[in-house]
Amino acid sequence: ELRTPVTSISGFADLYRRGSLDDPDMLADAMRRIGGESTRMALLIDDLLLLARLDEGRPLASDRVDVAEVLRDAVLDASASHPTRSIDLRDAGPVVLVGDDARLRQVVANLIQNALAHGGPDASVSVGAWVEGDQCVIEVVDDGVGMSPEQIAHATDRFWRADPARVRRAGGTGIVLAI
Repeated sequence: ELRTPVTSISGFADLYRRGSLDDPDMLADAMRRIGGESTRMALLIDDLLLLARLDEGRPLASDRVDVAEVLRDAVLDASASHPTRSIDLRDAGPVVLVGDDARLRQVVANLIQNALAHGGPDASVSVGAWVEGDQCVIEVVDDGVGMSPEQIAHATDRFWRADPARVRRAGGTGIVLAI
C-alpha cells in the first residue's frame, strides 16, 4: 500500500532530476501529483498508526459524547465533499454515550466514506442512531450494490477487499472497516 505512492513520488523526482519537467505546466502537474500521493500516504500511515494503537490496548477516552452531533457533523462533512450525492440524516434524537469522541467521529466518517466509495455512483446513504436497552446503535446504510454473505464475513478483516482486482486508486486500503 505504501509502495504505490512512494513509487510515484520517486518517479516524479527522477523526472525532475533528469530535466524532463522543464515545461512549467508539466512541472505544475508533477507537483500536484506528488502532493496528492503524499496526502494518500499520510492518510494510510495515520490509519496504520491508529490500528497499532488499538492493538496495544491503549485506553480510549471516556467522555460524554452527543451522538446526534457527531452524525450531523459527519453528514455535513460528507455532503460538502460529495455535493451531488444523497446523504440523509435520519432523526437521531438525544443520544448521549460515554466514549471517545474523536474515535467515534473517525469511525462514522469512515463508514460514510466507505458507503459513498463502494455503494456505487448513484447509491444514496442514510445515517441514524438510536438507543436499544443500554446500547447505542449507529447505522450507516447505502442502497448500492451490496455484498454477498461471504464478503460480509470478511468486511472487517485488515487489508481485505471485496474485489481483489481493485487497485489503491479505486479500491482503498482495506483497513477502514477494520478500524
